[in-house]
Amino acid sequence: LADLGMPSQTPAREPRIAAPWSGPTMIAWLTCAVLVLGSLQRGGAPPDAQQVAAAVAEIERGLASPKATESAAAIKKHASLADPRVVAVVAKALKDARADVRLEALDGLGRNAHADALAALASYYDAEKKTLRKDERALPQLLVAVARHGQPRAIAILTDDVQAQLKPKTITARILGLANIRANESVAALFTLMDKLGFLEQNTHAEDFRLAL
Repeated sequence: LADLGMPSQTPAREPRIAAPWSGPTMIAWLTCAVLVLGSLQRGGAPPDAQQVAAAVAEIERGLASPKATESAAAIKKHASLADPRVVAVVAKALKDARADVRLEALDGLGRNAHADALAALASYYDAEKKTLRKDERALPQLLVAVARHGQPRAIAILTDDVQAQLKPKTITARILGLANIRANESVAALFTLMDKLGFLEQNTHAEDFRLAL
């Protein structure tokens, strides 16, 4: 489930499972590994102004293309550049009429370490919450994106409106997303999430919760 990209904060610990791995266990563990590899790195020198200008221009040209593949490719190439101007132009793509372009924009903002990226994701969630309830691709993608930032402010989104969409991928994104936030609040939020999901979903996602805790 590489497109989910959820992390675990304890990748070095081997899971106690019998070989061969079962399907759900393998999916959960590989999902954790992918998010670890994709965790955001903050700090360091800001990007060069010319690099930023070239990136913004290329994204804008890509978005102007009638081909969704070209638009998505331009976002994918530059979206992780941690600069507010890049964040702003990628955030515009969240309003694109093409679903694949919006999904790439969500992923890109999740990989951008600038604080504006998480703010843009939160604003999009607030504005599109009702629509996202029925979107089985965009909602888990958004949850993954906010979780990658590892910030406590993402907890509210990860635990909000849980019963509105109970697809396995969405629930796993919530559980392992909380695991990626290193704060006491995220531990408490995992137990809150258990209560909101109910016994059946708790049992179905027991392996996810075990990895998260």
